[in-house]
Amino acid sequence: MSHVFVTSCVNANGDDINEMMDSPLRQDLSTSNFIRKIAPKLGIDKHILENLGYDTKDFFANDWALTCGKSFYQGIPCYFVQHSRIEHIYVDKKDYEKVLGKTDAKERQIRISAIQDDLDEIFSKLKPSSDKESYKLAQKIHQEYKY
Repeated sequence: MSHVFVTSCVNANGDDINEMMDSPLRQDLSTSNFIRKIAPKLGIDKHILENLGYDTKDFFANDWALTCGKSFYQGIPCYFVQHSRIEHIYVDKKDYEKVLGKTDAKERQIRISAIQDDLDEIFSKLKPSSDKESYKLAQKIHQEYKY
């Protein structure tokens, strides 16, 4: 599995970064496990160390200011390293072409907001009484409208 650097939050759409960081599917990873085991398998360990200015994996693994994780960037599975509150994002090479540019990313966020508004309106009218009922309603909407 070979991954490539896609962007950092400095050059990305902020809503895409917030979505990635706030995702309930996000998994935090220890810096030590990430740089010693995961990043080498992904083929990104050397890039990360060089790009962020670390001489060794030990320095990286013991830096309290780092956060590593697994999430979704624009709906694409990704790994990220947050260094000095700047996220550096890596995706599988095969998914690289799926990453949207700034204009398309903004349009994606506008569509997501419109869908959320529609769903909020539907849920407020139907007032599901439980999480299970909400889930069933969401499934029905998805089937009907292919959101």
